[in-house]
Amino acid sequence: MSERPASDIDAAAVCSLIEAVDKGFQRTPLVGVGEMHWCPEVLEQMFALIEAPAVQAHTQTVVVEFGSERHQDVLDRYLAGEALSDTALSLICEDTLHGVLWSPWVYQQFFEHVRRVNQTLPPSKRWRVLLAEAAFDWQTATETRWQAAMDERDARYADCVTRHVLARDDKALLIFGAMHLIKSTLPGACAPSMGTLLASQLTTLWPVIDGHTHVAADTMTTWPVGSVIVLDDAPAAGRWPFDRFARKGQSVGHTRNYCDMLWHAGAFTRKVCLPEGRLSDAGWLARTRARIETRSVERQRQLWQLFPEHVLNELGVEVAVRSFLESELN
Repeated sequence: MSERPASDIDAAAVCSLIEAVDKGFQRTPLVGVGEMHWCPEVLEQMFALIEAPAVQAHTQTVVVEFGSERHQDVLDRYLAGEALSDTALSLICEDTLHGVLWSPWVYQQFFEHVRRVNQTLPPSKRWRVLLAEAAFDWQTATETRWQAAMDERDARYADCVTRHVLARDDKALLIFGAMHLIKSTLPGACAPSMGTLLASQLTTLWPVIDGHTHVAADTMTTWPVGSVIVLDDAPAAGRWPFDRFARKGQSVGHTRNYCDMLWHAGAFTRKVCLPEGRLSDAGWLARTRARIETRSVERQRQLWQLFPEHVLNELGVEVAVRSFLESELN
């Protein structure tokens, strides 16, 4: 039996992103909005959540994936109004396990946006951004140590949220790559996601973009861009196969098992593209090169594939085969 199209879903089940987050906080102390790496337009839409009184009424804490806890004090001072150099701001994101992944400007721009909003708020109402990634020592890095840190990421994310939010009987908005927020473990996963570990305390919004889903085209056109389907109020949508959204190429069960709401983020395309401003920044290139050279020969080859040929030539780096690196998209 085919599922009803979105146009047949009760209007009460569909709301705006801000309304969805507000509803989420009425259910649970944590609301996670999934981000799509290499698709900056998705995170850009979340900027409005920081400005929204309906969200501010619940929390002044946002926890993000795209920053190292090593730089928490620096970010705190910056969000409070202290000036920060471009390099210091960049290091918050790049000094992480996947620094290249955070090279698009949108991540720094998120911090800049929070700072601007804070300047309009009284001190007691200002946002704090918690950096969830545990500090990683690149000076002693090896491929084995890097992989061990990767394997522990979700558990460490969950620990950060538990210690800094739940243990204080607080609430928080979580902005992470969508796969970290799923509330059931996918087949083949090496460890449970943060969302699985925090499932009882978390409402998850999964982002959907046109061209990145197997939902029928007529459904996407009748599901308004920017709107959110609350699955508790839309049983048919909750029964949609989650593999329509997760790109896993296998049956993984119903969507309602993995998230609580579906957010139609828009007609965007994910594209792995390092910003020209990074590629022309000698300091960023030097720091990034130093980190890449701690990796295994194979991983170095794969990571250099993300760089355009003219940059590789300038750096004297030879890459025998250029192919798409799936792990850097996720």
